[in-house]
Amino acid sequence: MATTGDSNRAVGLRVREMRKWLRLSQGEVAEHLNLQRAAISSIENGKRSLAVSELLQICRLFHCEPNVLLKQNTETKDLSLLPSFHTRMTREDTIDGQDQKEIERFHSDLIQNMKDKDAEVASYISDKQFPVPDEEASTIREKLNIKTGSIEVLSVMIKLGIQVRFSSLGQLSGALIRIYKPNTQLGVIVNSDQPDDRVRFSLAHELAHIILGHKSEKSNITSSIKGRRFNPIERDADTFAAELLMPESELINISKKFMEDGLLSELEIFQLSQKFAVSFKAMLVRLSELKIISRSQYNAFSSLKPTEIEKQTLESQSSIKKIAFDKSSIETIANTLRESQFYLNKTTSPEWVRLLQERVWEKYITTIPASERATDVKEVYETVAFWIAENDPI
Repeated sequence: MATTGDSNRAVGLRVREMRKWLRLSQGEVAEHLNLQRAAISSIENGKRSLAVSELLQICRLFHCEPNVLLKQNTETKDLSLLPSFHTRMTREDTIDGQDQKEIERFHSDLIQNMKDKDAEVASYISDKQFPVPDEEASTIREKLNIKTGSIEVLSVMIKLGIQVRFSSLGQLSGALIRIYKPNTQLGVIVNSDQPDDRVRFSLAHELAHIILGHKSEKSNITSSIKGRRFNPIERDADTFAAELLMPESELINISKKFMEDGLLSELEIFQLSQKFAVSFKAMLVRLSELKIISRSQYNAFSSLKPTEIEKQTLESQSSIKKIAFDKSSIETIANTLRESQFYLNKTTSPEWVRLLQERVWEKYITTIPASERATDVKEVYETVAFWIAENDPI
C-alpha cells in the first residue's frame, strides 16, 4: 500500500518529467501557479503535495487530465523492444531513459506518418565505396546551388524529405532513424537544448551519416553522444559537417583578404563565425585544421569569451535587424495541424503541446536566417505552452 510520501514522490517525478519534456523551467511553472520556484522544486522532489487548485492549473499547462499525474502505475516501453536499436558511443553502450523515450516516440510517429514514396535524399547518397567526407559535402552544396555563405541545414533536410524533430535530450546531440519498409523514410531527432549553432552542426552531422551511407548491421536507429568523438565514422561525419557549414575554399579566400595587413585578428575570426552562423569556437577549430591560423593563435584565442568580442562589433552590427518570433503564427500553425487526421488524436494530450512547439520553432528557423533571429528555442517553446494553456485548454 502506497504511503502519502510515496504518492507525493510519484506525482513529483511525473511533474518533473512532464515539465522537462515540454521544455518549461521551474520558474515558468511557478509563475503559472503563482508560487515560488522553491515550491515547484519541493513538489518535484516529493516533499510537498499539490493542492487540488494547483493540480488543475498545472494540468491545464501540461494539457493533460489530472489522472495522468496521479495514476499509480506508468507503463513505459523499453527502446530495446524497437527493431535494432544501437548507439555509436565510445563511453557506454547505453543511453539515458528519457532519451530512449524521445527516440521511441519519434520512431512511432515516423511509422504512423509513413510517406507513399522514398525520401528524396536517396538520390543524394554517395554511391562510392569509400566516400571522402569533405568532397561529398562540397557536392551537396553544388547540387543545391549554394555557392557562398551559411547554409540553412534544416531547410535542406526538409527539402530532401528527411523528417526532423527538435527535442530536449540528455546525453545525445542527435539520432538518425531509418525505416525501409514499405518505403525508405529517414528521421533525425536533434537536441534543441544545445545553442543554435551547435544544433546546426548536429543536423549537418546526422545528414552526413545519410549522405556517406553509414549503416550499422545491428540497427536502424543510431545515435550520437555529445562532446568529442573518436569513432572513425563519427569523425567522418564531423568532417562532412565542417565542410558543409564552413567550406574550405571560401574560408581561404575570405581569410586572404583579411590577412592583407597581417595575421587574422580575433575580431575577424568572430566576423567569420557570424557570416557562416557557427560558434566562435567552431570557427577557431576549423581555421586551425585548415592551417589558416597557427596552433599558438588557436591557443591564444581559445581563452577569449565571444561575448567580449561581440561588444566590439555592436556598432558595425547595429544595422542588422534582429527579427523576433511572431506569436500570431501559433494559431495559424495549430489550425493547419488540426486539419490532419494524423494529428487529430493528439490534440487532447501533452503531445499536442510538443507537436505545436516543434512545428512553430521549425517555421521560425526555416523562415528567419540564423544571424537575424532574436528569439531562442526555449522562449518559443515556453510561449507556445502558455498560449495553449490560455487559448486551447482540454
